[in-house]
Amino acid sequence: MKRIIRRQKHHLSLMLLMIFAVVAPLFSAMAIDYGEDSKLTVPERSIAVIVSKEGFYPQSISAFEGEKLTIMVTSISDEPSCFTIPDKNIFLSAIKGKISEGVLYFDRQGIYKFHCPAGNIQGSLTILKKKGIKSHERAVASESEKLAPRIWRPRDN
Repeated sequence: MKRIIRRQKHHLSLMLLMIFAVVAPLFSAMAIDYGEDSKLTVPERSIAVIVSKEGFYPQSISAFEGEKLTIMVTSISDEPSCFTIPDKNIFLSAIKGKISEGVLYFDRQGIYKFHCPAGNIQGSLTILKKKGIKSHERAVASESEKLAPRIWRPRDN
């Protein structure tokens, strides 16, 4: 009886191995390569803004030029509020319990004012210039006179 059970287990494991050998290539063919198509062409930044009777939180926002900026706005008061940047023609209503979302793109540095005329509150959005990555040339220390070691000598007083 034990021999029959062992044989059945052996046949079952062989059958599972055969099924795996047939099915595994199908799954590998269905695999998705997320690395090649998911490259970002434009850097993205998301900012949440809360509107209250006292003002915007945060009152000042910073981002870099060339970024796609997603702004999400909500309110904590029952009074009508909004978020508007006239220079960019954007208006988002701020309603308690709901989120309004807008997408902006800034290609120049500068300071942009946002406000809500209903609540008489304001804030600023600073777009900073993105500095390029500096590459440093490396030289061999023995070939450069500028990299010669300095010797410290005590002064006589």
